[in-house]
Amino acid sequence: MISTAATAAHQASELLVAGVGASAGGLEAMLLMFSRMSPTGRIAYVVAQHMAHNAHSELVVRLIQRESALPVVLAQTSTRLAADNVYVIPASMDGVVRGDTLSLHKPVEGQLSTPSINTLLTSIAASLGKRAIAIVLSGAGSDGLTGCRAIRNCGGLTLAQDPAEAKHNGIPSGVINAGLTDRVLSAADIGEALAVLYPGVPSMVRISSPAKSVGVTCVTPPLESEESIISKQERIEL
Repeated sequence: MISTAATAAHQASELLVAGVGASAGGLEAMLLMFSRMSPTGRIAYVVAQHMAHNAHSELVVRLIQRESALPVVLAQTSTRLAADNVYVIPASMDGVVRGDTLSLHKPVEGQLSTPSINTLLTSIAASLGKRAIAIVLSGAGSDGLTGCRAIRNCGGLTLAQDPAEAKHNGIPSGVINAGLTDRVLSAADIGEALAVLYPGVPSMVRISSPAKSVGVTCVTPPLESEESIISKQERIEL
């Protein structure tokens, strides 16, 4: 009989990690992408969405979770990654992946955009090699180019949103023009492509939501419209 520890170790050794990089306009792309993301039991998703230093990271999580077919949480330091889950790096922090663990670090002095897409992707490449995946979505600038090159060089997979549909095409166009993409896709088609490339059985591991205590009344604040939340996020993106 295989022990629980042995099973967990095997799952960690087979886990693929997809770093999702986005800046201005990236939230709309992620809403569409994650709404059509099929669980495969093989891929964990870590999101580096550029945000202002004083941004409300929970807003990003809340918006993605409303549309996502997968559970979404705000990452904490030393977060253990599990397949079919989405982890959002908080504002003013960088994310580094080592194996199946995501750690958070203060950005280097003078770094303009956080969380850094390059920092995330290069760490995934160094740690996971061929099990590394890069997904770059809408955004201005060139963050993500170095990270995509690292993942491509280690035998991983790189996907870019079609610049024609991206609200800001600087990031995906830069990666595409550098010859670093395996596929250029509509955001809506990325999930299907991954399911075909990495078929598997949906994971039984899910991020736990806080349990409701007996006798305690939970009051849920009124939901904002997507348009309202997207408008707020557009103001806090870099």
